[in-house]
Parts: sequence; C-alpha cells; structure tokens
Amino acid sequence: MARESGVTYEAVRAACCELLATGQNPTRPAVQERLALPERLGFKGSNSVVQGFVTQFKAEMARLAGAPERTVAGIPDAYVAAQDRMLVEMVTIAREIATAELAEREAALEAARREMDAAIAAARTAAEGAEQLRLRAEGELTAVHGQLAEARHALQTRTAEFQALEDIHHALVSETAVLRQTVAHGEARIVDAQRALEAAEHRHQAEKRDLAVAADAERARILTQLDETRQSAQRAAKLAAVTLADAEAREHAKGQQAEALARSLAAAREALAAAEARNALLGPRVTALETTLAAAQQENHRLERETLALTLQAETREAQRQDAHASWLAAEGELARLRGLIEAQAHRDRDTPPSSASGP
Repeated sequence: MARESGVTYEAVRAACCELLATGQNPTRPAVQERLALPERLGFKGSNSVVQGFVTQFKAEMARLAGAPERTVAGIPDAYVAAQDRMLVEMVTIAREIATAELAEREAALEAARREMDAAIAAARTAAEGAEQLRLRAEGELTAVHGQLAEARHALQTRTAEFQALEDIHHALVSETAVLRQTVAHGEARIVDAQRALEAAEHRHQAEKRDLAVAADAERARILTQLDETRQSAQRAAKLAAVTLADAEAREHAKGQQAEALARSLAAAREALAAAEARNALLGPRVTALETTLAAAQQENHRLERETLALTLQAETREAQRQDAHASWLAAEGELARLRGLIEAQAHRDRDTPPSSASGP
C-alpha cells in the first residue's frame, strides 16, 4: 500500500511524455515499465491507479489539442481527423516537455559533474598533501629512530665503561683492603717483635745479674777456700774460668739474637713504610676513579633523560604519521566514492534514451 500511494500523476505524466517522445503509445503496461526503472520510482504501482493517471493524461492532452473528449470505446468517423491532429499535437507537446526536462537534467548533470570534478581535484590535492606529510613524517620518524639507536648505543657504551670503572673500583677497594690487612699484620708482627726483643733484653739483664751474683759468690768461695788448699783453688779457678767463658758465650749468643731481632724490626718498619707509601699513591687514584665514576653516573642519567625525550618525540612523530595516514586513507575513500558516483552517473546516462527519436 505504501508503494501504491507513492505513485503520483507527475511521475505517470513524465513516463507518458517519454513514451510519446520515442514514438510509443502511452499504455498502462508501458508506463508501469518506465515507473519500475531505478531512476524512477523503482516499482510499477497499482494497475488501477496507473490506468487512472494515464486516462487523466490523455484527457489533458485532448484539452490542450482542442479535441472533444472520447467517451465511448469506438472512434466516430467525424473525430478521426481531430484525433489525428490531437495525437500530432500531443507528440509535439510531449517532445517539447521531454526536451525541456532533458535539458534541465543535462544542466543538473553538468553542474553535478563539475562539482564532482572539483571534489576529485580537492581530494587529489588532499591525498597528495597527505602523502607528502606521510613521507615527511616517515623520514622524521626514521631520523628519530636513528638518533634513538645512536643514543642507545652510546648508553650501552657508557654503561660498559661505567661497569669497567666500577670493576676497577671494586678491585682497588679489594686491593686496598688486602694492603690494609697486610699493614695491620706487619704492625702486629712488629709489635710482637718489639715485645720479644724487650723480653729478651729483660732476660739478658736478669741472666747478667744472675751471672754477676754467681761470679761474685764463686770468687768469694774461691778466696775463702784459697787458703785451704792450692789445688782446690786451682780447680775452683778453672771451674770459675769455664763457667765465666760459658756465660760470656751465652751472652754473645744473646747479643746476636738481639741484633737479628733488630734487623727483623727494621725490615718490618721498611715494609710498613713501603705499604704506607703505596697506600698514599693509591689514595689519589681511588679519588680520581670515584670522581670518574660520579661523572659516568651523571652522564648515564643525562643519557637516560635524552633517551626518554627521544622516545617521547618518536611517539609524537608516530602519532602524526598515523594521523597523516588516516587523512590519506579518508581522501582515498572519498576519491573512490566520487569515482563510483561518476561511474553510476555515466551508466545512467548510457541507459537514458536519446531525445532525437523519430515521431509516431
């Protein structure tokens, strides 16, 4: 029902004029075939409605031609000539109407074609601009990727250098600790040697005192017994001499042991001085390495900040490239749509009958 109500007299009248312009009789089936075309209504409509509009069109054409209306199925002889004139005038009027409508349609199509050409040119310009923007964005993105790769390589190099300096620092710290342990052990040995030397000196003094006391006692005993018997005195003198020689030999040996301890003490002091000098020489080197390590850490932080900035810049350039690519795709879609419209219009123009057809 909605399609039947969509059939209008103007649509039926235009179809009748087209049929008359091509030399055909505007009958109901022929008019319905015209109405069913896609560029018309797209459906035939009700037979009764279309037939009523066709009859109305014929009556209108008869009034325009000044001929009497036909009220019966048969045609009286008196109206044959009038009907011929009416048909000729109807065809003429229909041709004029069709020609005017065709001129209007051609003007509208020409305007639409110009608009489409302008839209296609604008779309091509936009596509070219989008392509240039995409190429420029890709170039900048490639450059940013190169800078990022260089920054990462520099960061890796600085990280390796930092790791090497850190290993050197740890090695120096370990070596310093070993040297400090060696110095502490040498100092402990020096202290032990000093204590042993002092104890030896105390023992030597005690032995000397004991020997002096023993020698005095022996001399007294010898002097006391000297008068008793000479032989006894001589034995006692020999014994005292032997005892004194033994004491002197022991004292000489203790002196040599003290000299050896003194030499060991001097060697230990020299080793301590050498260790202290080496530690003093290593002190500036450790300080320099610590300074270099701090500078490397600062450079590492700077490279991390630069890497972060380059990453953000690369992400921004990638977003710009994606926007440019989306604009390019939109322009391509618009160009494809306009091409489809042009092709459809050209197809419709090919399907439209020419206006210079012969009369009935």
